[in-house]
Amino acid sequence: KPFSFTDYIKLQQNSKIVDLYLNKLPEQYGYDPVDDIQVLAPMRKGEVGITELNGVIQKRLTQSGELLHRRKIGDRTVQFFANDKVIQTANDYELGVMNGDIGTVLRKSDSGIEANMGGNKVVYKEEKIGNLDLAYAISIHKSQGSEYSAVILPIAAEHQFMLARNLLYTAVTRGKQRVFCVGSAQALERGIAAKWKDARY
Repeated sequence: KPFSFTDYIKLQQNSKIVDLYLNKLPEQYGYDPVDDIQVLAPMRKGEVGITELNGVIQKRLTQSGELLHRRKIGDRTVQFFANDKVIQTANDYELGVMNGDIGTVLRKSDSGIEANMGGNKVVYKEEKIGNLDLAYAISIHKSQGSEYSAVILPIAAEHQFMLARNLLYTAVTRGKQRVFCVGSAQALERGIAAKWKDARY
């Protein structure tokens, strides 16, 4: 289909987020992208959704290295390279890692891959790797209970129906030092104004 002005705005937003993550924040504040910065997105879909941002950042950071593992999740393919930032997506008491734990991929092992999860080396056998996903960008829901030196928060019109005060509050309060909102001021204002989304029955 024809490339629209809206498509251009989305790509600009995507580029701004990636530039902040990889260049601006490390240069200006000395943040390490993997250890100190977290992108928190309301949704998985879209140009500034979790899937797209993870793919773009991974391509810039780690994809020049050796591919350690590849797997399909629905209609998308997830690849893991050494030093990739990853998140555990389900509790695994056998391995001692919980849903939401974040770490980095270290190397290939005889039975799968090895990762550093919160200072502990964990060997993920083939059947366990399915509970790992990329974590350069994660959902705001997954970030609850965690804190990061800097947070980058995409605010996109395409995510409007997810934006509400409680979700925005959760995202902003994850940042210990700095929070950068990138995108549409109008979408942010509408999210703050949508009081009805916070109602509980």
